[in-house]
Amino acid sequence: MSGLVSYKLKPDDPSNLLTPTVGVIFKITGKSITTLFNTISLLKLSPEIQTVIRTGNLPVYQGYIFAANLDCPDHMKAVNSK
Repeated sequence: MSGLVSYKLKPDDPSNLLTPTVGVIFKITGKSITTLFNTISLLKLSPEIQTVIRTGNLPVYQGYIFAANLDCPDHMKAVNSK
């Protein structure tokens, strides 16, 4: 595991698999850990918002903001107002 990705892992936590995986992807792509975690955070968004980002109708950075604020129920309203 990369020294950059050293977290206190709980043995029974299924998310333990994510940290080593990101370390491997980091080594392969050379992308920063922050970039990788931001990109992975987009998977938390609804499929509709992911599609809008994928088609280029919403900037990726806006998707990062949405992913960081999942408790906001008006994501699609914000997307539709553009």
